[in-house]
Amino acid sequence: MKRKSFLLIGLLLFVLQAKALDGYSYRVNLGAGFYNDTKNNISVTSGFVGLDFGWRMNKNLNLYVGLSYWDAEQSTKWYGDGNKYDWEGSMANLIITGSARFSTPELRLPHHEGLSLFIEPGINIEPMPVGIVNIDEYPKNSNYSSSYNGTKVSFFYPSWRLSAGVSYRFNNNLFIDLSYFISNMDLLKIYRKMTVDGQYLNYYIPRKENLNAIRFTLGLNL
Repeated sequence: MKRKSFLLIGLLLFVLQAKALDGYSYRVNLGAGFYNDTKNNISVTSGFVGLDFGWRMNKNLNLYVGLSYWDAEQSTKWYGDGNKYDWEGSMANLIITGSARFSTPELRLPHHEGLSLFIEPGINIEPMPVGIVNIDEYPKNSNYSSSYNGTKVSFFYPSWRLSAGVSYRFNNNLFIDLSYFISNMDLLKIYRKMTVDGQYLNYYIPRKENLNAIRFTLGLNL
């Protein structure tokens, strides 16, 4: 316990010292990304935008909090008891994010630009995801179809995320990032407890896997 306390105090002193040596500034990031995947005959397409506010602790460490909006569309078909089902779903979600970015020393370019690599672990908190589903059922040996429409709201889903990428600084204030994004956030989770004709949708949905996406960020130092 004492050893952990000494390590924590030492890390805090290091950060404070670096902050005192390098000054203190802020960052504002506007990011966007895209995700598309098809597994087990289900197609998931998602886009997201986010705004992050960061504290620059030193040259190699930035802390961020932010808010992002995800919009996801899903579609699939399945057969049960000889009946055919067409499913279309959509999800809207506001996500609270927090992260710490660790950057390599910057490579200075001829016209005062800068280039660096970074890794950024963080967390996502989904306060209230909303899912809407529309399912058309085509019964066997029938020319008629029936529809099922449902909405489900859930509360508080935490997840982790990890980004790694490259940052290019145009001048002292403006920079862009391109990063690869991985997270255990489940874009299908809200449907897993829905039922249609007494059948859980989870039976037809692929098991949860890590989400992978590409993110582009435009940032401003303040």
